[in-house]
Amino acid sequence: MAKVTFTNSERCLPTTGVTCAPDTIGTKAQYWYDTPWDLNCAAGAKCDQGRLSPSFWTRKRLTEVTTEVLRGTGYAKVDSWKLGHRWGKADVDYQLLLESVQHTGHTAATPITLPKTTFAYT
Repeated sequence: MAKVTFTNSERCLPTTGVTCAPDTIGTKAQYWYDTPWDLNCAAGAKCDQGRLSPSFWTRKRLTEVTTEVLRGTGYAKVDSWKLGHRWGKADVDYQLLLESVQHTGHTAATPITLPKTTFAYT
């Protein structure tokens, strides 16, 4: 048996004075730059702000992928990849960019972490 675990975080990058806690998006929505928070409609609320159809988006970003195999009675990590992000700017809008990927192998006695692969954008 094997499994893959996907870990996510808020689609906001913490800065001074901004923790990106989920309960702060109502007052600090501007830090979720590329999230259309103005289209948000809370569960159970009547949302008739001129919208004729639902919108589909997420305020989450993928931050880690971990693979595991069944060993004995539990799962043991095999590999993991951590994803780093930063905000880029295209024209006047921010976009979430993949800044780095860091791979760690967990099958040795001591996990082996490779140097980050970083990305540059033009």
